[in-house]
Amino acid sequence: MLLSFCFSISGATKSSSKLHRTTGILYVRSKLSPTRLHRTPRSRLDIQRLEIAKNDLQHRIAKEARGNAILQASLERRKQALHERCMALEQDVILTMISIYLRGKVWMEVSGSLTLVKARSRR
Repeated sequence: MLLSFCFSISGATKSSSKLHRTTGILYVRSKLSPTRLHRTPRSRLDIQRLEIAKNDLQHRIAKEARGNAILQASLERRKQALHERCMALEQDVILTMISIYLRGKVWMEVSGSLTLVKARSRR
């Protein structure tokens, strides 16, 4: 199986490259590391494994995204319930304060009336 790779050769000169006459393959000496020059093509099995892993990761990401969407919806419902509860508590505090104020007002009126009644009865 003959595979060709296209890559630019940095640092190669005419004197450091040779064309093999029978095969037509260009042999090049360059400043590239041996690991970059000796890349082997992946076998079909390796490619299939990578595709399976990729599909698996995509499914896991999709599942995680669905779970996140469910959690986000739950969070929004809880935030709304908390907001409603906070508003109810604020209203309850306001009503309690009004009630205390009115009781004080009534008490002052009652005590004022009693004072007037006592004053009239003394006359």
